[in-house]
Amino acid sequence: MRHTPHERAFRWIGEACINSSVTIIGVERRLRLTRSADFQRVRRIGKTFPHPLIVLVAAPNDLQTTRFAVVASRTLGISVKRNRAKRLIRAVLQELIPSIEPGWDLIIIARRPLSDSSFEKTQKALKNVLNRAQLLKARHGSTTTT
Repeated sequence: MRHTPHERAFRWIGEACINSSVTIIGVERRLRLTRSADFQRVRRIGKTFPHPLIVLVAAPNDLQTTRFAVVASRTLGISVKRNRAKRLIRAVLQELIPSIEPGWDLIIIARRPLSDSSFEKTQKALKNVLNRAQLLKARHGSTTTT
């Protein structure tokens, strides 16, 4: 049976997705900050916490959850580097979400050095800015200083 290249690629992607033990790392849809008006509000009234690897912008919201947005601009480099930086931040966030105080909108902006950073360095950077913003719950609080 002959398949077109498109059908072969689709079949392979489908099999890889079904047979793969890799989980897709991401932030749940209800925890994402997506609307342009929300971005503008956070940037306008939010407080900024800079770090050499990332910048955190935090603003309170009226919800019982904390919503996140991860941003990587073109100053970071080509799309491969931008996407790697966003995946790295999301992977760190995946572990930290349970320890972050509810009721906040957070924008995490990747800086250029993040594209060469390791998971551990990114984790320390994110914990550092969350500590400075006083958004980590007590048990995860002041354990990291960087």
